[in-house]
Amino acid sequence: MVLQDSTMKIGDQRLTYCGGLGLVTYFDRSCKAEIKDSMAQLIPSQSLLSLNKQQYRCEKL
Repeated sequence: MVLQDSTMKIGDQRLTYCGGLGLVTYFDRSCKAEIKDSMAQLIPSQSLLSLNKQQYRCEKL
């Protein structure tokens, strides 16, 4: 995963920043009316990424 400007790149996918609520930042291919329905949720302070219902721990390179 690479964050660049308002885009998250994961493999060949490019997700757009859709907004944030509290500690959670939301990304999706096209932003939904309800951002909580976005396909990716990132909690930077905990280094957690949820993508399509799977959770990952992120590390800085």
